[in-house]
Amino acid sequence: MGIQVRQLRKSFGGTVAVNGIDLDINDGEMLVLLGPSGCGKTTSMRCIAGLEAPDSGHITINGRTVFDGQSGTNVPVNKRHVGMVFQSYAIWPHLTVFENVSFPLDMEGVAPAEITRRVGEVLELVGLAGMDHRGASYLSGGQMQRVALARSLVMRPDVLLFDEPLSNLDARLRDHLRVQLRELQTQLKITSVYVTHDQREALALADQIVVMQAGRVLQKGDPIELYNHPATNTVAEFLGYTNVFEVDVVSGDAAGSEVSFKANGRRLQAGPAPGGNANSLCVCVRPDHVSLRALAAGDDAPVGNAIAGEVILASFLGSHMQYRVRTGEREIWEVLSADVAAGTRLGSRVALSIEPRHLQVLAKDA
Repeated sequence: MGIQVRQLRKSFGGTVAVNGIDLDINDGEMLVLLGPSGCGKTTSMRCIAGLEAPDSGHITINGRTVFDGQSGTNVPVNKRHVGMVFQSYAIWPHLTVFENVSFPLDMEGVAPAEITRRVGEVLELVGLAGMDHRGASYLSGGQMQRVALARSLVMRPDVLLFDEPLSNLDARLRDHLRVQLRELQTQLKITSVYVTHDQREALALADQIVVMQAGRVLQKGDPIELYNHPATNTVAEFLGYTNVFEVDVVSGDAAGSEVSFKANGRRLQAGPAPGGNANSLCVCVRPDHVSLRALAAGDDAPVGNAIAGEVILASFLGSHMQYRVRTGEREIWEVLSADVAAGTRLGSRVALSIEPRHLQVLAKDA
């Protein structure tokens, strides 16, 4: 049955942290709350866990009401049957791996033989088999994070909550554990909520993504749909669109539009403009949707849907090149090119070509 959240509000003093949000997390799915620090994502998750008491709203877990502002229902955290993996690991360094993982079962009074069996099962599951008696202080950061995950899993929770659990790890280990987390979550089919500010993490882990800002939900949906069709410039930026520019729409219909860049008046063909009464508009383009080619000397007016510019950064990233191209006094484009042998260097004059369908016209957030 999953988790349902309705009109959840939470404030701290005079500051509203969560402002009337609705969430639906289907049974066995991973929902990722994505947004910058202070957007309300961690507070929302802590309200689901029972670590914060909302001001108002309604929360159900697997059909059971755990919070209702009108009736005053507020089930304590230890009765909600949720597991939580924290950013700080919360591992006791003076205890062994076994003792850390078995702690919640000890608190529940589970029989010793059953504790041994269940701890053995989850340690095998997270790749720590045979490390039962190792002291926690001798573990690496990745191993400590797996101990924290095992401690939550050993409870066999209805819901698993993750509060930026990989943010303290180095990039390579973070990528590795992210894959393992996704494998475990899909294998065990545990309804999960994951909080992060990292768009790569969100896209890799989620069945659904909810983008938040200032305590509100900006957009929610399937990761692929969200990535390909962000609703506003803020959502686009959270999802890794680095080329976002303010524009005016000169003309257009359902098939496409012509836009004028506010910074310099340049005109390009773009996708259709959004409906509604948006006062401000912008275009967004993914760096991998921009084609780059060298310009001949004196050729500063490329034909087609293209812009001339100067390379101000050329960085080799193994499988591709990253370029930064200045096309105007206040306009810099990011480009990712799979052509790593192009020979384009710092200071090169280049043309940037973009297919109109890849220039998405969006409403600009205030």
